[in-house]
This record gives sequence, structure tokens and C-alpha cells, in this order.
Amino acid sequence: MGAYVTKLYGIDSGDGTFKAVFWMWSVCPEQTDEPLMTLEFPNGEDISADLEDKLERDDGWWSTRKFIGTFRNTFELKDFPFDRQQLTIQVEEAVLDDRELLYTADSDESGLSPAVSVPGWELDKLTAAASVYTYPTTFGDPSLPDGSSRYARLTVSIPAERAHWATFAQATFSLYIVALLVFAGMLFNIVSESMFLGRMGVLGSALFAVVVGYSTTDNLIGARGGMYLLDYLYLTLLLLIVASTAWTIAAHRWVATALSPDAMLRQDRLVSAGLAGSYLLANLVLLVMAQT
Repeated sequence: MGAYVTKLYGIDSGDGTFKAVFWMWSVCPEQTDEPLMTLEFPNGEDISADLEDKLERDDGWWSTRKFIGTFRNTFELKDFPFDRQQLTIQVEEAVLDDRELLYTADSDESGLSPAVSVPGWELDKLTAAASVYTYPTTFGDPSLPDGSSRYARLTVSIPAERAHWATFAQATFSLYIVALLVFAGMLFNIVSESMFLGRMGVLGSALFAVVVGYSTTDNLIGARGGMYLLDYLYLTLLLLIVASTAWTIAAHRWVATALSPDAMLRQDRLVSAGLAGSYLLANLVLLVMAQT
């Protein structure tokens, strides 16, 4: 059994699907063997097939069939948009169990057409691997008394890596604009009452922008469990805003009660620089970890 993908499109990591057009073939010892007619796609939906053909060759009966469909796929998005995926098409015999039919993968001839190109993704070499899948049921077959059944399976895999820097720029543009806004706000002189109020206004606006921006990440990633890269980036920015706000309020009170304006201004510059440096270092660490 082998497969050759001629079209790949509609990769939707949020929905967990992709679409493919591909040819499959089989070489069988007997004319009555028709695995291309009795297979199913466990992770497929809306599958259509046509152009069936069968010809006798020296080594047996060679059959081909063209398939088009949508396939459900598990996308690991914790490092989005630096994620690497395995797009898989699962093919399984639906009638005969492993006592009567087994697959052998035609790894040498299976492949991905060089003409296939998916915007936003870089695709690697297609692989095909044969196995046997065990179900914890006999499906009512009285000849299988042990409570399980086994069927031939072929797994077609296409490694896909997101073209990350362009996607990263789109996903984080507003986030880093807010960070620049926070840095600009920290330049306000807290010694002056009007400047203090101006800085607090900037930090308040930044906090609102972070909340709004974070609410849009579900549109990029979809429903998820746990913390992903974008979550950590937004959390880091939120911590920067909270720390900057806490320092600004405390420093303004100290100016009014104890420290001289000049001394407080120097201290403010040092703390602001430290907060900015810590934020940039945290971002660098997160991005390096996502790519390793």
C-alpha cells in the first residue's frame, strides 16, 4: 500500500483539520483482493473517491484510487507560532482483520508532490508506515473469543512547520505596541503631579489593551488547556504593567513624604530601566525555549 499527496490545503490548527487530495495504490497477489475498496479513514470526514482502476502486473494485481477529504488532526500549539506539527492520514482495513489481510507500506514510492505549497507552512518529506491497530472489542465476531480485534493500518505523515516569524509578527504586533506604550509612560516624571497622573493614565490604558488583546488569542489558537507561549507573553506584559503601576504609586508617595525630588527621579530611572530589562530578558528566554 502506498500514497502520493497531490494537494494539501486548508490547514486549520484552531479547528484541528486539514484537507488533502491524494492517490493510493495496492499490489495484491489475487484479483479478488481489493483493499482500496474496503478501507476507511479513522480520522477522515467528507471523503470522496473516484478513478478506480485495476491492472494485472507480473508481481500481482495493481490497483489505484483517488481520494479527496478532510482529516482531523491533533495540533500541539504550546509553542505557537513556533509549532511543528505532524499532519496524518490514517488508513485502515474495514472488513478483513489481520488474520486475512496485512499492509506493507510502499515507503519508497509514497510521497508529497513538489508542487504542493501551503501559505504559512513549510512541509517536509512524507512518510508511510504500516501497523496493526487493536480494538478492545470483537465487534460481535464469534470467531474472536478474546474480546479484541486487530486490523491493518497505514499511517501517512507529513511534517509541517509554521512559517513562524511572519505569523509571530501578526500575533504579537499589538502586544509589543502596548509594551512600547508602557516604556514611554515610564518616561513621565513622577515628581510632578500632572506627570504622575499622565503615567498612571498610560498604564491604565495599557492594562485595558492587554485584556482586550488577550481575548483575541482564542481566534488564533482555538480552545486550549494549560499555558501556551502567547499566554506567557501576555502574562509577562501584565506583570510589567502591574509592577510599573505599583512602583509609580509607591515612588510618588515617597516623594511627598521623605525623598527629595532629584533623588527620587534618579531612583525612578533605575527601577524603570530594571523593569524594562527584566521584561525584555523574559521575552528572550520564552522565545528561545519555544524554538528548542
